[in-house]
Amino acid sequence: MILTSMSDISPAIRTMTDSELIAAVCDGRSEALDILFHRYARLVHRIAADILKDRAEAEDSTQEIFLEIYRKAHLYDPARGSVKGWLLQYAYRRTLRRRVSLGRRAAYRAEPIENAAE
Repeated sequence: MILTSMSDISPAIRTMTDSELIAAVCDGRSEALDILFHRYARLVHRIAADILKDRAEAEDSTQEIFLEIYRKAHLYDPARGSVKGWLLQYAYRRTLRRRVSLGRRAAYRAEPIENAAE
């Protein structure tokens, strides 16, 4: 999902704190999201993989989480905690909802789709 090569991102952005990066994302600077992705994608993916038990679903979930973070960066409140904590709580809740949704579709029970309606 990294949209910009790390070498193409200015040193000023690479050295920003997480809070400054969120503010930059709010200002429409997509390279700030690239830095957040670079810092936290492995951790978010690990959470998703542990919850979903499916590598492909975890990868999809990780990308969707960062896309939502891009869209909802304005909701971050530094008075309530760190960017890392906010992002990880968001990832955890979002991934749990995805697991429930997939479970409703019998994706994790390996049942034929005909049996899912019963």
